[in-house]
Amino acid sequence: MSEKIAPLIKVCGMRNAVNIKEVAELYPALMGFIFYPPSKRYVGEGFSLPAGISRGIETVGVFVNESPSKVIETLKAVGLTTAQLHGNETPDECLQIRNQGFKVMKHLELMLW
Repeated sequence: MSEKIAPLIKVCGMRNAVNIKEVAELYPALMGFIFYPPSKRYVGEGFSLPAGISRGIETVGVFVNESPSKVIETLKAVGLTTAQLHGNETPDECLQIRNQGFKVMKHLELMLW
């Protein structure tokens, strides 16, 4: 008999406080917020999480080619738990963020032949 594994659900790209609270009430495993200005889902300068998001939900900042110091500064300022990196970040840059106590999710592009 195989053991069933529940999927992790991540909802990403929200910017509106009311929408964020409504989604949080559904308890997804992760909620993502875009910190990449060219994105149409960019949260904008001065973004803050609405009060009342459950501590059981991982809150993820999505970044593209941002310096580790800026990622760390943003994660701390907003109160996020995780960095999701979608650029050309090096393993060392990922470790710099992780060594500050944050989780790191690194997007990798694989070419299979």
